[in-house]
Amino acid sequence: MVTEIFDKVLAIKKDYWTQVIEAVGDEVSVFFEADDFAGQDGNLASPKLYVELLKPRHVELVRHIKSLKP
Repeated sequence: MVTEIFDKVLAIKKDYWTQVIEAVGDEVSVFFEADDFAGQDGNLASPKLYVELLKPRHVELVRHIKSLKP
């Protein structure tokens, strides 16, 4: 179930960035994407969890953005 949620969030973000990049065209050359992986008291996920579940999706999102605006 957790992976399905992460996959849905990834799909939403990819759709969002596709729309943004199509809308701004050549007017913008720098894009900023951020996630919050820590709280005031420490990490929200272990390094192992990040590498296994979050990083692959983060990499996929960045590759998607770069493919739209090389």
